[in-house]
Amino acid sequence: MSTVNDQITDSVNQVNTLLMGSAPVQSMGMLNVAATETIGMSMFNAISTQQNAQTSASAAVAASCAKMLQQSPPMPEKKQAPDEKADLSQIEALVQELLKQHTDAKDNPQS
Repeated sequence: MSTVNDQITDSVNQVNTLLMGSAPVQSMGMLNVAATETIGMSMFNAISTQQNAQTSASAAVAASCAKMLQQSPPMPEKKQAPDEKADLSQIEALVQELLKQHTDAKDNPQS
């Protein structure tokens, strides 16, 4: 029969006790590290997605502005030659109508 020194047996028991006592702490530490890494990657993905969306929106605005700038402006109206006479009958009719409305409003004030 072989006998083991009591100091060796005590040392092995202390190491086992130490390992059993530190296992929950180590597992919680690893869980916290994994959770921190996951949250960090989630934030990175959210920021990356937001930047990509902003880039796409800026590109769409730039493309729309470029299309608007490429459109030709409307042709200006033909100006009346200085020797042609303007048709004043429509202007006179409008002035007469406004004067009549003004006179009617003055004679019949609303309460």
